[in-house]
Amino acid sequence: MKPASFEYHAPSSDKEVVGLLAELGDSAKVIAGGQSLVPVLALRLAVFDHLIDVRKVAGLRGIERVDEGRGDGESGEAVPGRPRRRSGVPA
Repeated sequence: MKPASFEYHAPSSDKEVVGLLAELGDSAKVIAGGQSLVPVLALRLAVFDHLIDVRKVAGLRGIERVDEGRGDGESGEAVPGRPRRRSGVPA
């Protein structure tokens, strides 16, 4: 089966990601690498108009463990204004 067509976006900044999401709304899906998209698209298990690839956005790289007694975590610069903490979280 042939995948449904979609428009691919590869923003290079967090502001560009936010702008695309605001403009495209629910018609866009975000990926950050590590997904096996080809089989999912080929079987049409996922259908969307726009795909936003955030792999090149430096501020969205990585996952950090933040222990505040609740098992919280942060991804990249997801929480502006909050101090970033480093810990021994394996990749």
